Amino acid sequence: MIFLIAISAVAVSVSSAVVSPPFKGLPTFHPQGLPLARANPYLTYDEQAGTTFTQDFTSLAFNVSAVAQTGLDGVGPAYLLNGLSNAGYWYQVGLSWKWPSANDVPLPGFSMNFEVFDQSGFSVFPTTGGGGIDSVQVNAGDLVVLTLNFAGTDVFMQATDWNTTSSATESYPAFGASYFLGLPNMLSSNGFFTGLMTEEYHSAPYYGTSQPVVYQEDNYNTSSAWLWIDEFNTNTFQPVFSNATSSPISLANASMLNYVSFHGMPEAIDAQEFITGLSPISPPLLETSTSPTAHTGGQVTIALSLQNPNSLAIKIESLTISTQFGVFNVSSSVPSVPITGNSTFTTRITIPTGLVTGNYTLTTVLNWLFDPQLKDWIAHDPLTADSTLTISGTAAPATPPPLIRPPSTPHPSTTATRSPPIALLGTVLLPTILAYAGLVALAVALVLRRQKQPTLPGPIATSFACKRCGSVVSQTMLFCPNCGSSLTTPTDPGGFSASLQPPSPP
Repeated sequence: MIFLIAISAVAVSVSSAVVSPPFKGLPTFHPQGLPLARANPYLTYDEQAGTTFTQDFTSLAFNVSAVAQTGLDGVGPAYLLNGLSNAGYWYQVGLSWKWPSANDVPLPGFSMNFEVFDQSGFSVFPTTGGGGIDSVQVNAGDLVVLTLNFAGTDVFMQATDWNTTSSATESYPAFGASYFLGLPNMLSSNGFFTGLMTEEYHSAPYYGTSQPVVYQEDNYNTSSAWLWIDEFNTNTFQPVFSNATSSPISLANASMLNYVSFHGMPEAIDAQEFITGLSPISPPLLETSTSPTAHTGGQVTIALSLQNPNSLAIKIESLTISTQFGVFNVSSSVPSVPITGNSTFTTRITIPTGLVTGNYTLTTVLNWLFDPQLKDWIAHDPLTADSTLTISGTAAPATPPPLIRPPSTPHPSTTATRSPPIALLGTVLLPTILAYAGLVALAVALVLRRQKQPTLPGPIATSFACKRCGSVVSQTMLFCPNCGSSLTTPTDPGGFSASLQPPSPP
Protein backbone atom coordinates (compact mmCIF):
# COMPACT_ATOMS: atom_id res chain seq x y z
CA MET A 1 0.00 0.00 0.00
CA ILE A 2 2.82 2.35 -0.84
CA PHE A 3 2.04 5.41 -2.88
CA LEU A 4 4.63 5.32 -5.65
CA ILE A 5 4.75 8.81 -7.12
CA ALA A 6 7.81 10.99 -7.45
CA ILE A 7 8.27 14.14 -5.44
CA SER A 8 7.49 17.21 -7.50
CA ALA A 9 7.06 20.86 -6.55
CA VAL A 10 4.83 23.04 -8.74
CA ALA A 11 3.35 26.52 -8.53
CA VAL A 12 -0.07 26.66 -6.87
CA SER A 13 -2.77 27.83 -9.27
CA VAL A 14 -6.27 26.39 -9.14
CA SER A 15 -7.15 24.29 -12.16
CA SER A 16 -9.20 21.12 -11.92
CA ALA A 17 -8.99 20.46 -15.63
CA VAL A 18 -5.27 20.48 -16.36
CA VAL A 19 -3.13 17.44 -15.63
CA SER A 20 0.60 17.36 -15.30
CA PRO A 21 2.86 15.19 -17.46
CA PRO A 22 3.61 11.66 -16.25
CA PHE A 23 5.75 11.55 -13.12
CA LYS A 24 9.47 11.16 -13.65
CA GLY A 25 11.11 8.31 -11.76
CA LEU A 26 10.08 6.34 -8.68
CA PRO A 27 11.52 6.27 -5.18
CA THR A 28 13.47 3.21 -4.08
CA PHE A 29 11.66 0.96 -1.59
CA HIS A 30 13.05 -1.84 0.52
CA PRO A 31 11.64 -5.37 0.39
CA GLN A 32 10.30 -4.92 3.93
CA GLY A 33 8.18 -2.02 2.74
CA LEU A 34 6.41 -3.74 -0.14
CA PRO A 35 2.61 -4.16 -0.21
CA LEU A 36 0.93 -7.28 1.06
CA ALA A 37 0.24 -8.48 -2.48
CA ARG A 38 3.96 -8.45 -3.23
CA ALA A 39 4.05 -12.10 -2.17
CA ASN A 40 1.49 -13.00 -4.82
CA PRO A 41 3.19 -13.44 -8.19
CA TYR A 42 -0.11 -13.21 -10.07
CA LEU A 43 -1.23 -9.75 -8.84
CA THR A 44 1.69 -7.59 -9.82
CA TYR A 45 -0.07 -4.40 -10.95
CA ASP A 46 -1.09 -1.91 -8.28
CA GLU A 47 -3.58 0.85 -9.20
CA GLN A 48 -4.00 3.79 -6.79
CA ALA A 49 -6.44 6.71 -7.09
CA GLY A 50 -6.16 9.34 -4.41
CA THR A 51 -6.14 12.90 -3.14
CA THR A 52 -3.44 14.80 -1.22
CA PHE A 53 -4.59 17.46 1.26
CA THR A 54 -2.76 20.78 1.41
CA GLN A 55 -3.54 21.75 5.02
CA ASP A 56 -2.43 20.33 8.37
CA PHE A 57 -4.72 18.32 10.70
CA THR A 58 -4.38 17.27 14.33
CA SER A 59 -6.86 14.43 13.68
CA LEU A 60 -8.53 12.82 10.69
CA ALA A 61 -11.91 11.06 10.48
CA PHE A 62 -13.73 10.01 7.31
CA ASN A 63 -16.82 7.89 6.73
CA VAL A 64 -16.50 5.48 3.82
CA SER A 65 -19.20 3.41 2.15
CA ALA A 66 -18.58 -0.35 2.44
CA VAL A 67 -18.74 -1.25 -1.25
CA ALA A 68 -18.30 -4.99 -1.90
CA GLN A 69 -16.73 -5.22 -5.35
CA THR A 70 -14.09 -7.34 -7.02
CA GLY A 71 -12.12 -7.12 -10.23
CA LEU A 72 -11.48 -9.75 -12.89
CA ASP A 73 -9.04 -11.54 -10.54
CA GLY A 74 -11.60 -12.05 -7.76
CA VAL A 75 -9.96 -9.65 -5.29
CA GLY A 76 -11.27 -6.31 -4.10
CA PRO A 77 -9.96 -2.85 -3.19
CA ALA A 78 -8.91 -1.11 0.00
CA TYR A 79 -10.36 2.28 1.01
CA LEU A 80 -7.54 4.00 2.91
CA LEU A 81 -7.06 7.05 5.16
CA ASN A 82 -3.43 8.23 5.22
CA GLY A 83 -1.58 10.60 7.53
CA LEU A 84 2.01 11.92 7.25
CA SER A 85 3.09 13.11 10.69
CA ASN A 86 5.29 16.15 11.20
CA ALA A 87 7.94 13.67 12.49
CA GLY A 88 8.06 12.02 9.03
CA TYR A 89 6.19 8.78 9.83
CA TRP A 90 3.36 7.62 7.57
CA TYR A 91 0.23 5.99 9.07
CA GLN A 92 -2.45 4.10 7.13
CA VAL A 93 -5.83 2.71 8.17
CA GLY A 94 -8.54 1.42 5.86
CA LEU A 95 -11.37 -0.93 5.01
CA SER A 96 -10.76 -3.66 2.42
CA TRP A 97 -12.98 -6.21 0.66
CA LYS A 98 -11.53 -9.67 -0.24
CA TRP A 99 -8.01 -8.35 0.08
CA PRO A 100 -5.32 -10.54 -1.62
CA SER A 101 -3.28 -12.77 0.63
CA ALA A 102 0.06 -14.59 0.36
CA ASN A 103 -1.53 -18.00 -0.28
CA ASP A 104 -3.35 -16.81 -3.43
CA VAL A 105 -6.72 -17.01 -1.65
CA PRO A 106 -8.54 -13.68 -1.10
CA LEU A 107 -9.41 -12.84 2.48
CA PRO A 108 -13.12 -13.33 3.22
CA GLY A 109 -15.39 -10.30 3.58
CA PHE A 110 -14.38 -6.92 4.94
CA SER A 111 -11.27 -6.29 7.06
CA MET A 112 -9.45 -3.36 8.64
CA ASN A 113 -6.06 -2.70 6.99
CA PHE A 114 -3.26 -0.86 8.81
CA GLU A 115 0.44 -0.09 8.30
CA VAL A 116 3.14 2.36 9.45
CA PHE A 117 6.27 3.45 7.54
CA ASP A 118 9.26 5.21 9.03
CA GLN A 119 11.07 8.27 7.69
CA SER A 120 13.19 6.14 5.31
CA GLY A 121 10.27 4.27 3.74
CA PHE A 122 10.59 1.02 5.75
CA SER A 123 7.38 -0.70 6.83
CA VAL A 124 7.83 -0.84 10.64
CA PHE A 125 4.34 -1.85 11.78
CA PRO A 126 3.35 -4.65 11.89
CA THR A 127 6.87 -5.73 12.68
CA THR A 128 6.74 -8.47 10.05
CA GLY A 129 6.16 -5.83 7.38
CA GLY A 130 3.80 -5.92 4.47
CA GLY A 131 0.75 -4.46 6.24
CA GLY A 132 -1.66 -5.84 8.80
CA ILE A 133 -5.22 -7.11 8.80
CA ASP A 134 -7.75 -6.96 11.66
CA SER A 135 -11.18 -8.55 11.72
CA VAL A 136 -14.20 -6.23 11.87
CA GLN A 137 -17.89 -7.01 11.37
CA VAL A 138 -19.04 -4.95 8.39
CA ASN A 139 -21.92 -5.61 6.03
CA ALA A 140 -22.05 -4.43 2.44
CA GLY A 141 -23.58 -0.95 2.29
CA ASP A 142 -22.68 -0.05 5.89
CA LEU A 143 -21.00 3.23 6.74
CA VAL A 144 -17.57 2.80 8.38
CA VAL A 145 -15.62 5.62 10.01
CA LEU A 146 -11.82 5.56 9.61
CA THR A 147 -9.84 7.64 12.13
CA LEU A 148 -6.24 8.72 12.78
CA ASN A 149 -5.70 10.45 16.14
CA PHE A 150 -2.87 11.57 18.38
CA ALA A 151 -3.42 10.34 21.92
CA GLY A 152 -0.65 10.69 24.48
CA THR A 153 2.56 9.55 22.81
CA ASP A 154 0.88 7.37 20.18
CA VAL A 155 -1.10 7.57 16.97
CA PHE A 156 -4.29 5.51 17.02
CA MET A 157 -5.63 3.85 13.86
CA GLN A 158 -9.26 2.73 14.06
CA ALA A 159 -12.19 1.48 11.91
CA THR A 160 -15.74 1.39 13.34
CA ASP A 161 -18.95 0.26 11.67
CA TRP A 162 -21.79 2.67 12.52
CA ASN A 163 -24.40 -0.06 11.94
CA THR A 164 -22.90 -3.05 13.73
CA THR A 165 -20.77 -0.98 16.17
CA SER A 166 -17.94 -3.45 15.48
CA SER A 167 -14.54 -1.80 15.79
CA ALA A 168 -10.82 -2.55 15.44
CA THR A 169 -7.98 -0.38 16.78
CA GLU A 170 -4.19 -0.32 16.45
CA SER A 171 -1.65 2.18 17.81
CA TYR A 172 1.97 3.07 17.15
CA PRO A 173 4.31 5.67 18.69
CA ALA A 174 4.08 9.24 17.34
CA PHE A 175 7.78 10.01 18.00
CA GLY A 176 7.00 13.49 19.21
CA ALA A 177 4.66 14.41 16.35
CA SER A 178 1.49 16.39 17.04
CA TYR A 179 -0.19 16.83 13.64
CA PHE A 180 -0.52 15.41 10.16
CA LEU A 181 1.26 17.38 7.47
CA GLY A 182 -0.47 18.90 4.46
CA LEU A 183 1.46 19.37 1.21
CA PRO A 184 0.48 22.56 -0.64
CA ASN A 185 3.47 22.49 -3.01
CA MET A 186 3.96 18.80 -3.83
CA LEU A 187 2.03 15.58 -4.29
CA SER A 188 4.05 13.54 -1.80
CA SER A 189 7.09 13.57 0.43
CA ASN A 190 9.20 10.41 -0.03
CA GLY A 191 6.05 8.81 -1.45
CA PHE A 192 4.03 9.78 1.67
CA PHE A 193 1.07 12.16 1.94
CA THR A 194 -1.94 13.09 4.05
CA GLY A 195 -5.18 12.23 2.29
CA LEU A 196 -7.35 9.45 0.90
CA MET A 197 -6.68 6.60 -1.53
CA THR A 198 -8.53 3.73 -3.19
CA GLU A 199 -6.10 0.90 -4.04
CA GLU A 200 -6.60 -2.34 -5.98
CA TYR A 201 -4.30 -5.05 -7.40
CA HIS A 202 -4.58 -6.68 -10.85
CA SER A 203 -2.83 -9.46 -12.70
CA ALA A 204 -2.41 -7.27 -15.83
CA PRO A 205 -2.33 -3.54 -16.57
CA TYR A 206 -5.75 -2.11 -15.83
CA TYR A 207 -7.27 1.02 -17.39
CA GLY A 208 -10.84 0.82 -16.16
CA THR A 209 -12.91 2.15 -13.31
CA SER A 210 -14.91 0.58 -10.48
CA GLN A 211 -18.06 1.19 -8.52
CA PRO A 212 -18.28 4.61 -6.85
CA VAL A 213 -16.79 4.80 -3.36
CA VAL A 214 -17.60 7.89 -1.31
CA TYR A 215 -15.42 9.27 1.51
CA GLN A 216 -17.17 11.87 3.68
CA GLU A 217 -16.37 14.06 6.67
CA ASP A 218 -18.48 16.64 8.50
CA ASN A 219 -16.32 18.13 11.24
CA TYR A 220 -14.06 20.30 9.10
CA ASN A 221 -13.67 21.53 5.54
CA THR A 222 -10.71 20.73 3.33
CA SER A 223 -9.48 23.96 1.73
CA SER A 224 -7.75 22.50 -1.33
CA ALA A 225 -6.36 19.18 -2.56
CA TRP A 226 -4.48 17.46 -5.34
CA LEU A 227 -6.10 14.66 -7.34
CA TRP A 228 -3.95 11.92 -8.86
CA ILE A 229 -3.87 8.33 -10.12
CA ASP A 230 -1.06 5.90 -10.91
CA GLU A 231 -0.39 2.26 -11.64
CA PHE A 232 2.91 0.39 -11.47
CA ASN A 233 4.38 -3.11 -11.64
CA THR A 234 5.19 -4.31 -8.12
CA ASN A 235 7.92 -6.66 -9.41
CA THR A 236 9.86 -4.17 -11.52
CA PHE A 237 8.55 -0.86 -10.09
CA GLN A 238 7.99 0.32 -13.64
CA PRO A 239 5.06 2.71 -14.00
CA VAL A 240 2.13 1.83 -16.25
CA PHE A 241 0.77 5.38 -16.03
CA SER A 242 0.69 8.31 -13.61
CA ASN A 243 -1.14 11.61 -13.80
CA ALA A 244 -2.28 14.36 -11.46
CA THR A 245 -3.78 17.81 -11.46
CA SER A 246 -1.12 20.40 -12.22
CA SER A 247 -1.93 22.24 -8.99
CA PRO A 248 -4.24 21.84 -5.97
CA ILE A 249 -7.95 22.25 -6.62
CA SER A 250 -9.67 24.96 -4.59
CA LEU A 251 -12.56 23.53 -2.58
CA ALA A 252 -14.09 26.86 -1.55
CA ASN A 253 -17.50 25.90 -2.97
CA ALA A 254 -18.55 23.18 -0.56
CA SER A 255 -21.64 22.21 -2.61
CA MET A 256 -19.87 21.60 -5.91
CA LEU A 257 -17.77 18.55 -6.69
CA ASN A 258 -14.74 19.00 -8.94
CA TYR A 259 -14.27 16.25 -11.51
CA VAL A 260 -11.19 14.83 -13.25
CA SER A 261 -10.58 11.59 -15.13
CA PHE A 262 -7.25 9.82 -15.60
CA HIS A 263 -6.83 6.70 -17.75
CA GLY A 264 -10.43 5.57 -17.34
CA MET A 265 -10.62 6.31 -13.59
CA PRO A 266 -12.77 9.39 -12.77
CA GLU A 267 -12.45 11.16 -9.41
CA ALA A 268 -14.39 13.98 -7.80
CA ILE A 269 -13.85 16.08 -4.70
CA ASP A 270 -15.32 18.98 -2.71
CA ALA A 271 -14.63 20.35 0.78
CA GLN A 272 -16.28 17.35 2.50
CA GLU A 273 -16.35 14.52 -0.04
CA PHE A 274 -13.97 12.48 -2.16
CA ILE A 275 -15.27 9.96 -4.71
CA THR A 276 -13.42 7.35 -6.75
CA GLY A 277 -14.82 4.91 -9.30
CA LEU A 278 -17.32 7.14 -11.08
CA SER A 279 -18.38 6.04 -14.52
CA PRO A 280 -16.40 7.88 -17.19
CA ILE A 281 -18.50 10.34 -19.15
CA SER A 282 -18.28 11.77 -22.64
CA PRO A 283 -18.62 15.53 -22.23
CA PRO A 284 -21.29 17.22 -24.33
CA LEU A 285 -20.28 19.03 -27.49
CA LEU A 286 -21.00 22.74 -27.96
CA GLU A 287 -21.41 24.25 -31.42
CA THR A 288 -22.22 27.90 -32.23
CA SER A 289 -23.11 29.86 -35.33
CA THR A 290 -24.11 33.43 -36.20
CA SER A 291 -25.97 35.16 -39.01
CA PRO A 292 -23.85 35.69 -42.16
CA THR A 293 -23.37 39.43 -41.57
CA ALA A 294 -24.11 42.00 -38.91
CA HIS A 295 -24.00 45.78 -38.71
CA THR A 296 -22.47 48.13 -36.18
CA GLY A 297 -25.03 49.43 -33.74
CA GLY A 298 -27.30 46.43 -34.37
CA GLN A 299 -27.85 43.06 -32.72
CA VAL A 300 -26.59 39.67 -33.83
CA THR A 301 -28.27 36.37 -32.96
CA ILE A 302 -26.01 33.50 -31.90
CA ALA A 303 -27.37 29.94 -32.13
CA LEU A 304 -25.98 27.39 -29.68
CA SER A 305 -26.32 23.64 -30.11
CA LEU A 306 -25.54 21.37 -27.14
CA GLN A 307 -25.05 17.72 -28.09
CA ASN A 308 -25.41 15.39 -25.06
CA PRO A 309 -24.45 11.85 -26.16
CA ASN A 310 -24.70 10.29 -22.69
CA SER A 311 -28.04 11.94 -21.84
CA LEU A 312 -26.43 13.43 -18.74
CA ALA A 313 -28.46 15.66 -16.48
CA ILE A 314 -26.70 18.94 -17.28
CA LYS A 315 -27.16 22.25 -15.47
CA ILE A 316 -25.67 25.35 -17.11
CA GLU A 317 -24.05 27.67 -14.58
CA SER A 318 -22.96 30.54 -16.83
CA LEU A 319 -22.54 31.53 -20.48
CA THR A 320 -20.18 34.21 -21.76
CA ILE A 321 -19.18 35.34 -25.24
CA SER A 322 -15.72 36.87 -25.67
CA THR A 323 -14.80 38.96 -28.70
CA GLN A 324 -12.20 41.52 -29.75
CA PHE A 325 -14.78 44.22 -29.00
CA GLY A 326 -15.90 43.05 -25.53
CA VAL A 327 -17.05 40.26 -23.22
CA PHE A 328 -20.79 39.62 -22.92
CA ASN A 329 -22.43 37.73 -20.05
CA VAL A 330 -25.51 36.13 -21.60
CA SER A 331 -26.30 33.66 -18.81
CA SER A 332 -29.92 34.83 -18.76
CA SER A 333 -30.40 33.20 -22.18
CA VAL A 334 -29.71 29.62 -21.06
CA PRO A 335 -32.42 27.14 -20.03
CA SER A 336 -33.30 27.39 -16.35
CA VAL A 337 -33.97 23.65 -15.93
CA PRO A 338 -31.50 20.75 -16.24
CA ILE A 339 -30.95 19.45 -19.77
CA THR A 340 -31.08 15.68 -20.27
CA GLY A 341 -30.74 15.47 -24.05
CA ASN A 342 -29.67 17.54 -27.03
CA SER A 343 -30.67 21.18 -26.79
CA THR A 344 -30.62 24.23 -29.07
CA PHE A 345 -31.13 27.80 -27.88
CA THR A 346 -30.18 31.32 -28.96
CA THR A 347 -28.76 34.47 -27.45
CA ARG A 348 -28.07 38.01 -28.71
CA ILE A 349 -25.33 40.58 -28.36
CA THR A 350 -25.21 44.22 -29.52
CA ILE A 351 -22.45 45.31 -31.89
CA PRO A 352 -20.85 48.61 -30.76
CA THR A 353 -21.20 51.59 -33.07
CA GLY A 354 -18.08 52.75 -34.86
CA LEU A 355 -16.63 49.23 -35.04
CA VAL A 356 -14.35 48.68 -38.02
CA THR A 357 -15.88 46.37 -40.60
CA GLY A 358 -14.38 42.94 -41.05
CA ASN A 359 -14.40 39.41 -39.60
CA TYR A 360 -14.38 38.83 -35.83
CA THR A 361 -14.02 35.63 -33.80
CA LEU A 362 -16.60 34.97 -31.09
CA THR A 363 -15.56 32.52 -28.35
CA THR A 364 -18.44 31.05 -26.36
CA VAL A 365 -17.61 29.62 -22.90
CA LEU A 366 -20.25 27.50 -21.15
CA ASN A 367 -19.71 26.45 -17.51
CA TRP A 368 -21.77 23.38 -16.67
CA LEU A 369 -22.45 20.74 -14.04
CA PHE A 370 -23.65 17.17 -14.38
CA ASP A 371 -25.55 14.94 -11.99
CA PRO A 372 -23.83 11.61 -11.15
CA GLN A 373 -26.89 10.57 -9.08
CA LEU A 374 -24.88 11.09 -5.91
CA LYS A 375 -25.10 13.88 -3.36
CA ASP A 376 -24.02 16.89 -5.38
CA TRP A 377 -23.70 18.24 -8.87
CA ILE A 378 -20.23 17.77 -10.32
CA ALA A 379 -18.40 20.54 -12.16
CA HIS A 380 -16.62 19.60 -15.35
CA ASP A 381 -14.27 21.47 -17.66
CA PRO A 382 -16.00 24.40 -19.41
CA LEU A 383 -17.26 23.88 -22.94
CA THR A 384 -15.90 26.29 -25.56
CA ALA A 385 -16.78 26.94 -29.20
CA ASP A 386 -15.68 29.54 -31.76
CA SER A 387 -17.70 31.17 -34.51
CA THR A 388 -16.96 33.93 -37.03
CA LEU A 389 -18.94 37.16 -37.26
CA THR A 390 -18.73 39.45 -40.30
CA ILE A 391 -19.36 43.15 -39.57
CA SER A 392 -20.55 45.07 -42.64
CA GLY A 393 -21.41 48.78 -42.35
CA THR A 394 -23.89 50.54 -40.10
CA ALA A 395 -27.21 49.12 -39.08
CA ALA A 396 -30.31 50.58 -40.81
CA PRO A 397 -32.16 53.10 -38.57
CA ALA A 398 -35.29 51.93 -36.85
CA THR A 399 -37.41 54.93 -38.15
CA PRO A 400 -37.17 56.84 -41.47
CA PRO A 401 -35.18 60.10 -41.37
CA PRO A 402 -37.10 63.45 -41.32
CA LEU A 403 -37.96 65.12 -44.69
CA ILE A 404 -35.30 67.65 -45.71
CA ARG A 405 -36.19 70.38 -48.27
CA PRO A 406 -33.97 70.22 -51.34
CA PRO A 407 -31.80 73.19 -52.26
CA SER A 408 -33.34 75.94 -54.47
CA THR A 409 -31.15 74.98 -57.42
CA PRO A 410 -30.42 71.27 -57.04
CA HIS A 411 -27.96 69.53 -59.28
CA PRO A 412 -29.80 67.68 -62.02
CA SER A 413 -28.06 64.37 -61.20
CA THR A 414 -29.18 64.35 -57.56
CA THR A 415 -32.70 65.92 -57.74
CA ALA A 416 -35.76 63.75 -58.16
CA THR A 417 -38.57 64.96 -60.52
CA ARG A 418 -41.65 66.09 -58.58
CA SER A 419 -45.22 65.51 -59.72
CA PRO A 420 -47.27 68.54 -61.06
CA PRO A 421 -49.57 68.87 -57.98
CA ILE A 422 -46.58 68.94 -55.67
CA ALA A 423 -44.81 71.48 -57.95
CA LEU A 424 -47.92 73.70 -57.99
CA LEU A 425 -48.20 73.55 -54.23
CA GLY A 426 -44.57 74.53 -53.83
CA THR A 427 -44.43 77.34 -56.41
CA VAL A 428 -47.90 79.03 -56.41
CA LEU A 429 -50.32 77.97 -53.73
CA LEU A 430 -47.95 77.88 -50.83
CA PRO A 431 -46.56 81.46 -51.32
CA THR A 432 -50.14 82.78 -51.83
CA ILE A 433 -51.37 81.14 -48.67
CA LEU A 434 -48.43 82.48 -46.71
CA ALA A 435 -48.99 86.06 -48.05
CA TYR A 436 -52.71 85.96 -47.23
CA ALA A 437 -51.96 84.70 -43.75
CA GLY A 438 -49.52 87.59 -43.31
CA LEU A 439 -52.13 90.20 -44.28
CA VAL A 440 -54.70 88.72 -41.97
CA ALA A 441 -52.21 88.79 -39.14
CA LEU A 442 -51.38 92.47 -39.87
CA ALA A 443 -55.06 93.47 -39.90
CA VAL A 444 -55.69 91.73 -36.63
CA ALA A 445 -52.70 93.51 -35.12
CA LEU A 446 -53.94 96.94 -36.23
CA VAL A 447 -57.41 96.30 -34.84
CA LEU A 448 -55.99 95.23 -31.54
CA ARG A 449 -53.77 98.29 -31.43
CA ARG A 450 -56.71 100.68 -32.17
CA GLN A 451 -58.79 99.08 -29.46
CA LYS A 452 -56.01 99.73 -26.98
CA GLN A 453 -55.85 103.62 -27.76
CA PRO A 454 -58.07 105.98 -25.55
CA THR A 455 -61.00 107.80 -27.27
CA LEU A 456 -60.96 111.68 -26.90
CA PRO A 457 -64.26 113.72 -26.86
CA GLY A 458 -64.89 115.87 -29.97
CA PRO A 459 -65.92 119.60 -30.04
CA ILE A 460 -69.41 120.49 -28.71
CA ALA A 461 -71.60 122.22 -31.32
CA THR A 462 -72.68 125.67 -29.98
CA SER A 463 -75.34 128.16 -31.38
CA PHE A 464 -75.02 132.00 -31.05
CA ALA A 465 -77.78 134.80 -31.07
CA CYS A 466 -77.57 138.48 -31.80
CA LYS A 467 -77.94 140.55 -28.64
CA ARG A 468 -79.63 143.31 -30.50
CA CYS A 469 -82.24 141.63 -32.59
CA GLY A 470 -82.11 137.98 -31.37
CA SER A 471 -81.39 136.50 -34.77
CA VAL A 472 -79.39 133.25 -34.94
CA VAL A 473 -75.78 133.95 -35.74
CA SER A 474 -73.30 131.32 -36.98
CA GLN A 475 -70.18 130.72 -34.89
CA THR A 476 -68.08 131.82 -37.85
CA MET A 477 -69.97 135.08 -38.42
CA LEU A 478 -68.49 138.26 -37.05
CA PHE A 479 -71.70 140.42 -37.53
CA CYS A 480 -75.43 139.72 -37.29
CA PRO A 481 -76.79 139.34 -40.78
CA ASN A 482 -80.08 140.98 -39.68
CA CYS A 483 -79.01 144.14 -37.89
CA GLY A 484 -75.28 144.20 -38.36
CA SER A 485 -74.59 144.11 -34.62
CA SER A 486 -71.42 142.38 -33.43
CA LEU A 487 -72.84 141.51 -30.06
CA THR A 488 -73.70 137.78 -29.89
CA THR A 489 -74.28 135.29 -27.11
CA PRO A 490 -74.19 131.39 -27.03
CA THR A 491 -77.53 129.61 -26.94
CA ASP A 492 -78.43 126.36 -25.18
CA PRO A 493 -77.49 123.18 -27.03
CA GLY A 494 -81.14 122.50 -27.72
CA GLY A 495 -81.84 125.88 -29.46
CA PHE A 496 -81.99 129.40 -28.10
CA SER A 497 -80.48 130.28 -24.80
CA ALA A 498 -82.82 130.15 -21.79
CA SER A 499 -81.40 133.45 -20.55
CA LEU A 500 -81.98 135.27 -23.78
CA GLN A 501 -83.31 138.73 -23.00
CA PRO A 502 -85.68 140.65 -25.17
CA PRO A 503 -83.89 143.13 -27.29
CA SER A 504 -83.43 146.54 -25.86
CA PRO A 505 -84.80 149.43 -27.77
CA PRO A 506 -82.48 150.87 -30.29
